[in-house]
Amino acid sequence: MTRHVSNMKSQLSKAATAEEVAREVAEATSNPDHRVVLEWVSPKEMLVDPEIQRDEQVREVNRIIAKFNPNALGTVILSARYDSQGRRRLYLIDGLQRKTVVDKLGRKDDMRALVHYGLTVEEEAELFLTYNFRQAVNAWDQFKARRRAHEQQALDIWNMLNTLGIPTHGSKGFQAIGTADKIYTQKDGPTRLFWALKMVRDIYDPLGEAGCYDGRVIEAFSMLYAHYGPRFIDEANLKGKLLSMGGGWKGLIGAGQTNKQVNGGHIATGIANAIINVYNKSKRSDSKRSTRLPNIGTGRRSVRRGTEALATADVDTDE
Repeated sequence: MTRHVSNMKSQLSKAATAEEVAREVAEATSNPDHRVVLEWVSPKEMLVDPEIQRDEQVREVNRIIAKFNPNALGTVILSARYDSQGRRRLYLIDGLQRKTVVDKLGRKDDMRALVHYGLTVEEEAELFLTYNFRQAVNAWDQFKARRRAHEQQALDIWNMLNTLGIPTHGSKGFQAIGTADKIYTQKDGPTRLFWALKMVRDIYDPLGEAGCYDGRVIEAFSMLYAHYGPRFIDEANLKGKLLSMGGGWKGLIGAGQTNKQVNGGHIATGIANAIINVYNKSKRSDSKRSTRLPNIGTGRRSVRRGTEALATADVDTDE
């Protein structure tokens, strides 16, 4: 189903109704057991799979409550699963916020629903992405569905987070999935991403409390790896110097913003150069035996000359 649904997303109009989407999905899937039925379903029967669904959107729920109109609830999308005793269980694919509204208002009226039968859990996740690509569903909620749909990139990133013990839940949990996706698709992306995440964790999150995984900082460390990598960077030396810098990861962003204001460019480049400036402290600066890293964005020629000099020097020797 993945290939068919992915191709279908670009063809659907933003104004497509739930019925139109359902018809397109039914035609696109190669699953012979898949069928769609229009039914009226009690909100009490609607269940939530947190591995697919996004969390309650408080602002959206409050907005709907403030202007509640039962005729504007539209059609919710459900998928029928069956437990070990053959009992039907209806899981929400689209319509969680509307279901939350009627629950909060204490309404018990049946809701109009399109019920999908015969889908696997992976196909449900694909369906969530199909129905929600037209809406402002945040990257993390999409990521959860992509992982459940067994998308390899999402699975790889999820495994990195788990391997490093980076928290993914709660208000401080990892949210920089857009940055992670961006880095992953670049040259040596998976290696760069893992190194960047590990460095941020080791330096700013030794207790696993999260809150520090800012996408700009992660991208900056990724840029550092792409330009110099372990050949020219001693991780222990870099970690020690950044820890002594003070201000933590927020201080690093502040230094990056200052660099951006002075030199222009992207904020991640400014942060990467702030890291380089800290790393270069106490390192030799003579032109022939310099062990300082050239700033990123100073031109390919200067960076190349700098790395050529580093290649012939004791890279981590401080003065």
